[in-house]
Amino acid sequence: MTEGRSRPGDTPPCAELLPGLLDLTRRRLRVFVQRPDPAWFERGDTPARLQALFTQHPNNRLQICVRDAAGLLQDCPRLVELVRRLPSRCALRVAAPEHREIIESYALGDDHSYLLQPEHWNPHCVLRTQDPAGAHRLVESFEAVWARAEPDPELRALHL
Repeated sequence: MTEGRSRPGDTPPCAELLPGLLDLTRRRLRVFVQRPDPAWFERGDTPARLQALFTQHPNNRLQICVRDAAGLLQDCPRLVELVRRLPSRCALRVAAPEHREIIESYALGDDHSYLLQPEHWNPHCVLRTQDPAGAHRLVESFEAVWARAEPDPELRALHL
């Protein structure tokens, strides 16, 4: 597998790179996005791959933090169902107001490989598998955001 390129205009859409990140992920996937994109989470065999990853071992974890949960049930029903069925392994939260202005989106696989979308409105990403400093920066960012994030009241009614 090759890493995504970082030249503007030469990067593939994130949805095309997510399977590569899933191939590298064994224990934990952490995602920070504007809102869950069906192109990321509902495309092809991605829902089945996520389910397999998070049911194959009791210590595997999925953490998703979104800036905006509106439309989540309609846009990503299989993702919502996965989180609902596996609440001890999968969690979904909404970022605190002070973190909602972050423009990048990313997914971290086992805290060492990552998919980075520098601008959440631009669908193009890079996949990095050999960038410990970049991964460390994103891990710290995610942990800060996750610590202040809370379940969305609408999603809380669904026990998410």
